[in-house]
Amino acid sequence: MDFEFSTSFGDELRHAAYFAAVMVHEGTHGMLLKRGFEYTSESRVQIERICVAEEHRFLARLDSIRESLGSSLKEDFDAENWEEVWTMGKWETVKRLVTRTLGEGKSEQIGGGQAATRSDSI
Repeated sequence: MDFEFSTSFGDELRHAAYFAAVMVHEGTHGMLLKRGFEYTSESRVQIERICVAEEHRFLARLDSIRESLGSSLKEDFDAENWEEVWTMGKWETVKRLVTRTLGEGKSEQIGGGQAATRSDSI
């Protein structure tokens, strides 16, 4: 997870709310795994729906702090948007991770002479 501050995304409170929601989402993955729900190709859609539901439940409470703080961060889960990530090979996954680690605006020659840039990252 990148912890970069971008004024175009909003103020510090909006950033904090977003990262807290991501932690709720990812924490739900951990709780489900601990309870025996493995993340497989057969279960991933259901698991993501559960994680997004918990994220939304958390975000709904933030509107009491500031109007639309949480509701402005809600995104509905659409499995079609994740299909590419779920089906990419291990090499593509590693390439995107390396690209993401390099940071914005940087590029490196990674595999097959292809330049990987920040826009390639997930």
